[in-house]
Amino acid sequence: MLFRTDPPRHRTVTPAVPPSAATFLLALAFLVAHLVLLPRTPTGVDAVNFVLGVRNFDVADHRPHPPGYPVFIALGKASAAALESLGAFAGEPRRVETIAVAVWSTLFGTIAVFGLRRLFRAMEADEGRAIAATVLTIVCPLFWFNAGRAMSDVAGLVAAVVAQALAISAWHHSRGGDPAALKQLMAAAFVTGLATGLRSQVAWLTLPLLTFVTIGHARRAGVRTATLALAALMVGGLLWAVPLMLAGGGPGAYLGAVGMQARDDMTSGRMLAADPDARAAFDALVRTLSYPWANKYLAASMLGLASIGAVSLLMTARTTVLLLLLGFGPYLIYHLLFQDATFTRYALPLVPVVAFLAVRGLDSFARTRRTWIVTGLAVASLALALPPAMHLAQSGSPSLRALDDIRARLPQTDPQPVLAMHHAVSRVLRLEPPRGPTLAAPPRREWLELVKYWRDGGEAPVWFLAEPERTDLALIDPRARRLVNSYRLAVDRRFFLSGVRPSGIDWYEFDRPGWFVAEGWALTPETAGEATANAQGPAYAPVSAYVRRRAEPAVMVIGGRHLRGSGAPARFELSIDGQGIDAWDVPPAPGSFLRIAPLPPILLGPVLPGSSNRLHDDAVPGGDDVPPNPHYALVQIRSVAADGSATHVPTSIEQFDIQSADRVVFGFADGWFEQEYDEQAVRLWRWMGPRGVMQIHNGGHDVTLLASGDAPTSWLGGAATVVVRAGDEILGRFVLSDRFDLRLRIPAATLNRSQGRLTLESDHSFIPEVTLGTRDRRTLALRVFQLRIDAEVTPRPRVEHRQ
Repeated sequence: MLFRTDPPRHRTVTPAVPPSAATFLLALAFLVAHLVLLPRTPTGVDAVNFVLGVRNFDVADHRPHPPGYPVFIALGKASAAALESLGAFAGEPRRVETIAVAVWSTLFGTIAVFGLRRLFRAMEADEGRAIAATVLTIVCPLFWFNAGRAMSDVAGLVAAVVAQALAISAWHHSRGGDPAALKQLMAAAFVTGLATGLRSQVAWLTLPLLTFVTIGHARRAGVRTATLALAALMVGGLLWAVPLMLAGGGPGAYLGAVGMQARDDMTSGRMLAADPDARAAFDALVRTLSYPWANKYLAASMLGLASIGAVSLLMTARTTVLLLLLGFGPYLIYHLLFQDATFTRYALPLVPVVAFLAVRGLDSFARTRRTWIVTGLAVASLALALPPAMHLAQSGSPSLRALDDIRARLPQTDPQPVLAMHHAVSRVLRLEPPRGPTLAAPPRREWLELVKYWRDGGEAPVWFLAEPERTDLALIDPRARRLVNSYRLAVDRRFFLSGVRPSGIDWYEFDRPGWFVAEGWALTPETAGEATANAQGPAYAPVSAYVRRRAEPAVMVIGGRHLRGSGAPARFELSIDGQGIDAWDVPPAPGSFLRIAPLPPILLGPVLPGSSNRLHDDAVPGGDDVPPNPHYALVQIRSVAADGSATHVPTSIEQFDIQSADRVVFGFADGWFEQEYDEQAVRLWRWMGPRGVMQIHNGGHDVTLLASGDAPTSWLGGAATVVVRAGDEILGRFVLSDRFDLRLRIPAATLNRSQGRLTLESDHSFIPEVTLGTRDRRTLALRVFQLRIDAEVTPRPRVEHRQ
């Protein structure tokens, strides 16, 4: 125990260990604990960018990403050279480069012990309080975890803390007329200028406070002091800005790279400045203040104490409140408006404020027990921080682990596969580019490279490294997709790696898919969003699917939606290889449709020799006049206003499948809503109303209904009784509450009698607008995460509940 308090009658704290010794021991413990847990590989695109920057600095090529972090990269280059000269980790270049960057997070985290103590002591002259707040800051799970990563977050924060401590000390000395104030002010300005090259966000933590102190000192000591402070700031900034401009190809090239990054951040992130919303602002604030503590009970304890501390400060020390607002308030505003608050690490600079206020609040009612309470909070924090830090050090990047497994398996694989991946994975694999044929990975359009490969005759298996958060692989026949392996970090993403891409890897193998689609399809919320953003879909131009040719009959599933709640009906038109096959009208209400139709062999059969039929295929360059593809038939769907007018009627295709007639296919008919997706939870679901109908083609098989989902009793008003029917025949009755898994065998004869219609009916439902106060007026019953109809037999129906 590093400090203790005197009996209640005294209002001072007497350290059991001298403050300097306590600070040294704390810093040493922090350093040793992190040095033994330095990671073997960088995790995520940003960390890889830093490592690549140490290898070959190029901001335009995101080595690292703009604005470039030149001081941090220079430090990384120095440590990499030192490690190489020492022969450390010989034969492990990946590990050497990662440690060369990550070690600076650890070293700056160690310096933080001294910097934070000085900052807190400058805020209020209470040594025990300063050390207690320092302890709570460095053991905060977010701080502890990031102090071992190959990232600049901790380094930037600590440099800002040092500049803040110097500025506040200068302010105190200036008010007392001490000549040392100018030296401290110039030191604060120089550190601010230099630290901005570590991490650009440092400016929001330092410049407002520095400006306030400089103006105050200039009023007392003359304008010359402000000029000297400005000169020190510029010197610190020029030390990294000039080399950065030279290395970046000049100011024009560098500013162009920064501007491109800013535009990308504004369009791809969730920024309140771009999309103001009161609920989103509240959620962002809660996430910013609570998520760094990685546990709702610890967060509640810290924020509760901090709230008491804030009130105490307002009542007794308004000067300290002013200093805190100047030091951290501008960054909080910048963070909420211009940063994506789902990236938890962006909240790191606000951890010292919460820690300081928490100790201040604790002292207001339990000063004599401060030691024990702070120790308990620290132990709880470490219990949350150490397991993910240890796991990260031991396991490393999921992408690079997958690449290692692929390299090990390739020599035993024949024929040689083609490698494909999502864009974020390709950014990580720049660190070690894979060997062999590899498809391009353009952002948000990776599956189109597969479309081109298969459409142009590619027959080798495809190994695809997928991000779990992405859902675009639903645009490819799921029967051709096999999961080879999954790679994850056993870390709660919400608190430690939120926003890090890729967070994990799913290694899939695709072999001769039965179908795949091009652009404009809305088979998942992700692909629907892409189609909307790019003004694509059947109402704009025919959407194309490629279906493997076959000699046997097939069955096709098509489901979609009229997206306008009023106006003219939409007419959908279906063609195969340019030949009109079917057309149907869909009214604006209810707006959804599902069709399951047989396809005779002639429609998907081989191209006849000498065929002169020419097709229009937008997915092929110059596709206004192309011959039929010998491997895949071209299926196209378009929609127009059913009244023959030129009115644009927005529509979407949300369900699609084609399989041979002896296979099971199904679709969601009446009573089911469109899919929804939570990227943070990596979960798709579809709501069912009080009555949901499935349309099933059983292919002559008995089938099994497999469903998992949620029957939210708090919203439904109790457990839901769900009856499953085929026509008038009741197949099962289940009482569902909260999470459930449902399995039910359905004989083929039963389905045939009901013409393939299976109905699920719930006796409980709710309207979110009424129950939850949202704007959602749908009537909902069950939230279904997964529903399958498999051609397999199970002994008897059963239902399982998961609480």
